[in-house]
Amino acid sequence: MEDTRCAYAVFFLSRTSEMMALLFIPLLGLELGLSLWEVGIIVASYQLANLISHTLFGWASDKVGRRKPFVVAGCLASSAIFWAHLAISDFSSMLAIRFGAGLAIGAVFYPLIAYASSSQRFEKPVGLLSSMGSLGWLAGDVAAGAIGRYDLIFEASAALLLLASALSLFIKESPAPRSHRTARVQEVFRRGRWLYTSYFLRHLAAYNIWAVFPIYLSMLGASKLWIGILYALNMGAQVLAMNIAGFLAEGGGEKRLVRAGILLSAAVFTTYWLSQSYLQVAPAQVLLGFAWGFLYVGSLIYLIRRSPEERATATGILGSTISAAAVFGSFLSGAVAEVFSPRENTLLGAFIALLALITSLQI
Repeated sequence: MEDTRCAYAVFFLSRTSEMMALLFIPLLGLELGLSLWEVGIIVASYQLANLISHTLFGWASDKVGRRKPFVVAGCLASSAIFWAHLAISDFSSMLAIRFGAGLAIGAVFYPLIAYASSSQRFEKPVGLLSSMGSLGWLAGDVAAGAIGRYDLIFEASAALLLLASALSLFIKESPAPRSHRTARVQEVFRRGRWLYTSYFLRHLAAYNIWAVFPIYLSMLGASKLWIGILYALNMGAQVLAMNIAGFLAEGGGEKRLVRAGILLSAAVFTTYWLSQSYLQVAPAQVLLGFAWGFLYVGSLIYLIRRSPEERATATGILGSTISAAAVFGSFLSGAVAEVFSPRENTLLGAFIALLALITSLQI
């Protein structure tokens, strides 16, 4: 089995950097005088760029049979564009730079996942790599909160990506034979269409909640400190859940992991709706970590097994599905919260998650 330690480090550092730069973008936008509508467009632009990038670079890495060049180039380009965040001064500059960041960093993740799955027994490495991403998100949240200043946050995120690009040079990779046929994205999508559809519905439900979740938690009495703790509980549980999922999937239980993840998500969203205090949300956040860990790792392993020759394309489409759900879910969230209240977002999320569960029975 090829040494993947550098891949784990690169995945951790890139996810840490991504979260550091992402966390306070809405606040920076408001301080620059942007409207809430413009802030929403900024957030959606990053997700739209991810949507394009994940599938595009996953497909390209399958075509050339190499992962390392895309990871190295993606980290270098991301480091440069994250440094360019220091030049953000208005809506136009923020829109262009955040879209560029989404394109650049999207080249890193799914070629790395394809690399981690290159061994015969790939389930545990994929679970471990995914858990390093969740650990990176947690570290990014903590680091950004501790640093506080926008300029230092952007400089630190660029430096971490530069370090990631240096470490990625040490990834050991044996070139795979070039594909002699075109790995058509439509064909790969067709193989996993029921998973992608159920995944989109689950994430539509989730992002319909996430866009207003801090507001909802504050309505339940949570301080900023407690909001941070509740988010950290979720991400910490993900690290454990993803490693467990990698172990469980070795026996061929990836479909059960996917359905369990969606079912647990519906239970979590229902708990949000029933909660009368932010403390009641705490156990749901731990459960959410297991929901996401089981769903994400189970989905990756299912897609890799269904499309072994186009594994970066298949998992890249999954990343694009997440981004598409984020775009549509964020707009849905604002509309529901505006007409009703953030509590109704959680109820709608539970209902859509149940639709996702029904759809997942077709997998």
